[in-house]
Amino acid sequence: MKNYNIRRAVSSDAKAILEKIKELAIQHHALPMIVYTEQDLQKIGLGAKNSQFEAFVAEDQDKNVIGVVVFFFRFSTWKGPSIHIEDLIVSPQCRGWGVGADLMDAVVDFAKEKGSDRIELDVESSNEKAIAFYKKKGFEVDQWYSAKLYLNEKL
Repeated sequence: MKNYNIRRAVSSDAKAILEKIKELAIQHHALPMIVYTEQDLQKIGLGAKNSQFEAFVAEDQDKNVIGVVVFFFRFSTWKGPSIHIEDLIVSPQCRGWGVGADLMDAVVDFAKEKGSDRIELDVESSNEKAIAFYKKKGFEVDQWYSAKLYLNEKL
């Protein structure tokens, strides 16, 4: 029996989601790169009128957020609508419980409900555990690279 619950994130989850994002940034030695605040997350997502992202959270029996998946809609002129997963984060002490798989399944169900035929994500080529996990979930890992153009010096 699972000792956690998966649900759609709401505005009041912003603080817990930001904490998970910071946990991930610490693991990657990138904490200073985080510029968004709890208020920013509430303003641009999590039920905002023109939400820029969606999220599901996993919470334990005490209502502590132990995992999160953050994603948004994309459109490919070749393939049509899709969902891009920005982050899938599970607290280290909860890994191996199936939380990540259940969060991913929630996104798959959401994508089907919204008419998206594809889910995409980026993964570091050196993150062998993540790559194995994504392949197990049916993802194809290819050799595409991401390019970025920052329009705000803050970022």
